Amino acid sequence: MSTIDYAEDEPTNPPDSGSQKISAPAALRNREVIADAIDDFLPKQGNVLELASGTGEHICLFAHRFANLKWQPTDMDPSRLASIESHAAAEKLPNLAGPVSLNVAEDTWHSWDADVILAINLLHVAPKSVTRAVMRGASNVLHVGGTLIFYGPFMLNGTFSTESNRKFDLYLREKNPEWGLRDIADLDHAANAVGLARVALIDMPANNNLVVYQKLDVSPPD
Repeated sequence: MSTIDYAEDEPTNPPDSGSQKISAPAALRNREVIADAIDDFLPKQGNVLELASGTGEHICLFAHRFANLKWQPTDMDPSRLASIESHAAAEKLPNLAGPVSLNVAEDTWHSWDADVILAINLLHVAPKSVTRAVMRGASNVLHVGGTLIFYGPFMLNGTFSTESNRKFDLYLREKNPEWGLRDIADLDHAANAVGLARVALIDMPANNNLVVYQKLDVSPPD
C-alpha cells in the first residue's frame, strides 16, 4: 500500500450537503471482519464501551449484529461525535447509546461499568503514553473477567510482520513523530502492571491483529 493509498483511506464527508456523517473506507471494509473476530470474546449480555469510535460506522454495525449487548460510543473530536450521533440516529438502534466525549489519555474516565472495552485503530495514531493510559482506564472500568480488545497493526518483539507495516509506520511518524505501530510486548507490560493479562493474539486481514486482554481478580485472599 502506498502513501497515496493511505490518504485515500482518510475519512471524508459524503457528498450530500449539510450532513454531519463522516465515512471511512477502511471502516466499511473491515467492520464485518472485525465483528466476526470479536464474536468469540463477547458475553451473552452486558455493556460494551468503544474507545475512539471515529465515524460511528463500526459501532452501528456491531450494535445491529449484537443486539443483546448495550453499546457506548465515545470520541474526543467534536466532528466525530457529531458523525456518530448522525449515523446512530439513522439506524435507530435501542441498544446503542448516544456518543460521549472521552479523552482516553485522561487519568480518570467516566464511571462506567463495562464488560468489554473495544479500541479499533487507536494506539498507532496516538502518543505512546496513551497505551499505558488506556490500560489503566480499562482496568478501572472493567469488571473482573471483563475483556479489553484492540484491533489494528502492531509490531511483535521489535519486528514488523510485513514490509508494508514498516512503511506504514514510517508514514505515520512523518505525519506525527509521536505516532507509530506499538509493540505487543509493550502492551503486555502495560497490561500486566494493572491486572490485565493477554488471552489471545489473532492474525487479521491486511496485516492487522486482534489483541485481547482479560481483567484478573487481583484482590487479596481472605
